[in-house]
Amino acid sequence: MRLVLDVQSRQTEGSGHRGVGRYSEGLAIHIARQRGDDEVRICLNAAYPDTIRTVSASLQRAIGREHISFCLDPMFANQTSLDAEDDTLVREALIRRHWMALQPDVLHVSHVFENFGPPTVVPGAWPRIPGVVCSSTLYDLIPLRFPEHYLADPAFKAWYLAKLEILRDCDHLLAISETSRLDAIELLGLPGDRITTIWGGVDEERFRPRALAEDEIQSFRAKHGVRKRFVIHAGGDDYRKNLEGAIAGFAEVPISVRQDVQLAIVCRLSDERRAALTKLAARKGLAGADLVMTGFVSDDDLARFYNTCEAFVFPSLYEGFGLPVLEAMKSGAAVLGARNSSIRELIGDDDAMFDARQPASMADKLVRILDDEGFRRRRREAGLERVRPHLSTRCRAGAWRCSHPCLRAALALPITTPRFCPTWHGISQSMSSSTDMRLRIRICASISPSFRIRTSSEGRPNTMWWSTRWGIRNSTRTCCLTLPATPA
Repeated sequence: MRLVLDVQSRQTEGSGHRGVGRYSEGLAIHIARQRGDDEVRICLNAAYPDTIRTVSASLQRAIGREHISFCLDPMFANQTSLDAEDDTLVREALIRRHWMALQPDVLHVSHVFENFGPPTVVPGAWPRIPGVVCSSTLYDLIPLRFPEHYLADPAFKAWYLAKLEILRDCDHLLAISETSRLDAIELLGLPGDRITTIWGGVDEERFRPRALAEDEIQSFRAKHGVRKRFVIHAGGDDYRKNLEGAIAGFAEVPISVRQDVQLAIVCRLSDERRAALTKLAARKGLAGADLVMTGFVSDDDLARFYNTCEAFVFPSLYEGFGLPVLEAMKSGAAVLGARNSSIRELIGDDDAMFDARQPASMADKLVRILDDEGFRRRRREAGLERVRPHLSTRCRAGAWRCSHPCLRAALALPITTPRFCPTWHGISQSMSSSTDMRLRIRICASISPSFRIRTSSEGRPNTMWWSTRWGIRNSTRTCCLTLPATPA
């Protein structure tokens, strides 16, 4: 069986440096290491040149350079001669074409919710070829839980609902928590046997208890402006991450308990958000030095934060998994988290959980963990024990073992005929007696196979571009978009 893994989510601005991107890369690495007699191909995006070297270098250690390919011609990606709609359609056609050129038995896309706006990474319509199983990782359906905050913009709502249809059309989904699996059954109406819970894992080399040298600790503290004692909150900035709740909860800790302790918010923040959170902290009675906002930090520095903090606090309102919780526990931090969603699955001990919507509830737990050294030590020990089932090698290799038979079974399922192409409907019906047959159709048109748009020496588009402006473009585009992408 040949599995094509699309790992573009490790490269994008929205996901690359967050849990989704790190998880996608880790899952690909461990599937590659556990592939056995199966073939694995990894697909990245050449339109993100700044990430190609680092991401591909990490993946090459598991699978080798010859098994990694790059979709979307970077020369085309930098062109501006097409209008936005045409640009998106051609990008999508290029990515579909690249996927199918790798001739997968299983196409697995790491994250369908990528890039609201250009450059489009995950096509709005996937190729549906007899004998090819389409699957994706399901992280969460949080916008459906909080529509008033995430779906208020009509354009984003339409985009998000269209992405949900991709999930519904997948032959199989790999959910990163039981919470996400149950949400898909409830909110999307999917049958449970089409979703496998594979859980999450952490990078065991990076996130682990460390004995840091004193000079390294001092240098780290000076770099980020943190005191000897601090509480950390990490995981990104959006409504559900509840940064305001973290500040409000910390502010309710009596001054006698937190007088030498800082709250460190570790994530990328815009200048506007930074200013708003600073004003909120002042209104809640925190001094300027009581709150540190580090901005984005490297994974190595994030591991140092976990290793040197007094406690890690995670007041998120809802999570699909909660990777920072797992990373902090694996690093030996004393972890406190909200009593909801998958956070409850990870922590599993009511003594370490609180009501994320009640700052006083969080404050009570912080008082205990800052004041009681024995409780703090027990939380660290409990976290290390709790994280054992989620070690990345076990978890992600287990993901392949669990999902492998599901995907193999899906190969025998009836293939859904594309809704938008009557011609393809007739062709596929004539092929229905042989699901192993792969039909190859080569389209010869004025657009070159790579869709590379060249310009003249004066910088003006040549006749290849000219043909994309008229009826030739329209007919070629319609054909490309209505027929499934085919191998080169």
